[in-house]
Amino acid sequence: MRTITLFPHPFDPRTAVLITQWLFLALLLVSELAVALVDGAQLATVGTFVGLGVALAITLVLTVWRPALTPAAAFFYVVPSIDIIAIALLRLDASDSASLAPLLTVVVPATWLGTSGRGWSIPLAFVLGGATIARDLVGAATSAPDTVESDVAALLMVPLVAAVSSLFGFQLVDEAETASSSERAARRTRDVIVDTVDIGMIVLDGNGTPVIVNRALREHPVVRAEGPDPYSAIRSIPSFEADGRTPHTPEREPLMQAMTEEGMTDELFWARAHDGVTTAAFLANSRRLVDEHGQLEGTVMVFTDVTAYVEAVRSRDRLISSVSHELRTPLTVMRGFLELATEAHASGGERLAEYLQVVERNLVREFAIVDQLILAAQADMEPTSAQPVATELDEVTASALETFRLEAQAKSIELRFSAPTTSAPIDPRLFRLIAEALIANAVRFTPLHGQVDVSVDYDERVGGDAEGRGIVRLTVRDSGMGISAADIERIFDPFFRTEAAMRSGAPGVGLGLPILKRILDAHDGTIQVQSELGGGTTVTVELPM
Repeated sequence: MRTITLFPHPFDPRTAVLITQWLFLALLLVSELAVALVDGAQLATVGTFVGLGVALAITLVLTVWRPALTPAAAFFYVVPSIDIIAIALLRLDASDSASLAPLLTVVVPATWLGTSGRGWSIPLAFVLGGATIARDLVGAATSAPDTVESDVAALLMVPLVAAVSSLFGFQLVDEAETASSSERAARRTRDVIVDTVDIGMIVLDGNGTPVIVNRALREHPVVRAEGPDPYSAIRSIPSFEADGRTPHTPEREPLMQAMTEEGMTDELFWARAHDGVTTAAFLANSRRLVDEHGQLEGTVMVFTDVTAYVEAVRSRDRLISSVSHELRTPLTVMRGFLELATEAHASGGERLAEYLQVVERNLVREFAIVDQLILAAQADMEPTSAQPVATELDEVTASALETFRLEAQAKSIELRFSAPTTSAPIDPRLFRLIAEALIANAVRFTPLHGQVDVSVDYDERVGGDAEGRGIVRLTVRDSGMGISAADIERIFDPFFRTEAAMRSGAPGVGLGLPILKRILDAHDGTIQVQSELGGGTTVTVELPM
């Protein structure tokens, strides 16, 4: 059982012990002054000097020495016992007419003894309380017969009071332990609840300092990137407006805004760790905790990570903008050349065929965009099974390469192809689709006077892959703008386009690689991308047979 003092709060145990002892000494001195008012000679007795000396000595020892406290320290057994013995010493030379006032001070050490939390402290208090009246009991026994019973009954109240006081101290400990146990259980329940929910939660005190941070927020990548201490990290993480670029002013910072009367309701903001890379979008709500007088006691904040939703909305907006532009561009070209074709037809039709060829090329481009959108919509459906037949890999690859010959010539891009004359059991339609997707990207994102290298081979080495199958390997290498390390992790996300790609003005809606990745996954294929910004890109596809 936990040991407490008469003053468990707000003092530390060492200070509480000292205050309790000084309180006892003060009461003892006051009681002796009261005795002196009745019989001044009592102050000059040996018992008075010895009793007060013992009480003063133990008080000074506690004040000057102040040794460390432990649950089994002598302070809760020996010191209160010595105090009660000091009271008994005061009574040694007391006259029959002397006041019994010092006996009342037994309440303090007896209660103190009970706070040791030991059951035997109650009978010990009774015994020590009896020692304080031993001399008076002897005197009462020799007094007049008609007053013996009343005198003894009055004196026996002292050990009874000591025992009751000790019982009171014992109950203080028991109630404190029960309350502490209930508080610990409530805290454990609270911690389990707040750590179970998958949304971030913070509880602030009245000064805005985080006192509770649940596991979902402690383990969030943004918080962990800021440092090992989540409480310090939360106070230091920079926050931004919903656009993700405008820094919050001090009064708009989430912790400050949550403490205002208005609080936060579905407030969207971005948080970015000081590494400049780890970011997240949060939807925040807060509620103030006030006491019965309306004073702020704290604030509860909840954070929902909506990064995926915000990115999805941004991707949708980019898709709408990009697709609208991609669809509108060939339509605009076709409209213009159809007008020219009409005029050419009216004037004899000398350039009619040329204009119609331009219209046809843009129509093919339009169909390609629509086909990509259809493929993206069907990508999660059950994939069609491959129809492998003996296929000349070099011929299919060369044919796919020729599809982009004119586009490459327009940009003075050198197309280079190397492949042995190799036949492999593969679905030619599937292989051509993969080759065209990779070559299209390489030509599209390679600047003027660049080069694109394409190679293909069939590895039917012993065992082939881990399952004993041969592997067709297609590699496309370009000298284009390249991809940053951060963007490589996202190039297979639908509708994602790098900042460099969008700045270059290259056409596309960000569906080529995501569709290709899903097709390869459906056929146990793999794709690897090696690139660095400004250093070109190498894409290697392996397709098991």
